[in-house]
Amino acid sequence: DNDCDGVVDDELFQSCYRGPQGTAGVGICQAGLVSCVSGSWSGCEGEVLPALEVCDDADNDCNGAEDENVTVYTQDGSNQSVEPVYRPVDIIFVVDNSGSMTDEIVAVENNINTSFAAIMDQSDLDYRVILLSKHGRASSDQSICIRPPLGGNASCYTSCPTNASRFFHYSTEIGSHDSLNRILYTYNRTDACNRAPGGWSQWLRPGAARVFIEI
Repeated sequence: DNDCDGVVDDELFQSCYRGPQGTAGVGICQAGLVSCVSGSWSGCEGEVLPALEVCDDADNDCNGAEDENVTVYTQDGSNQSVEPVYRPVDIIFVVDNSGSMTDEIVAVENNINTSFAAIMDQSDLDYRVILLSKHGRASSDQSICIRPPLGGNASCYTSCPTNASRFFHYSTEIGSHDSLNRILYTYNRTDACNRAPGGWSQWLRPGAARVFIEI
């Protein structure tokens, strides 16, 4: 009781403001008051700090301007339907021509049309197959030949593959341990059959996703 009136900390108040300097008293911003209660200052009551500017004829951010940089929408929007768009995909098969791969190559030849291309066709996906492997007959030299409807080879006794609308065969020997090297080497080099003068990269489509499958 500093003033000896019998009341401790009576009518003891101070102004308070925690906003940026120069904003108190501007726009909606105003200082508050703290009061001394039982020897301790209370919280800042009645204080108004800067806020995001909204369209309400008030200076909400206390910078001296009302409703600046506020976008006002005067018309309701309408619901719009959206059709999903799927990216095309280029699928690059790399098949090993090693001597132990006869069974695997025959399995690819027997199943790629029914168990792969047919399913892809039903999905309505825009796909393309690029095959990197030696063209020929699996039974004689572990080469590979893809027949229609995916491939374009009516006969597998030809020295060069026949491409189709979705199928492109770059004939090159793939060994057990050099597949990555062959992928990179043939990327922009002409094949022996001159099907791809710019390498197999000329069959890749801009914007298409690329998927590699190695067998």
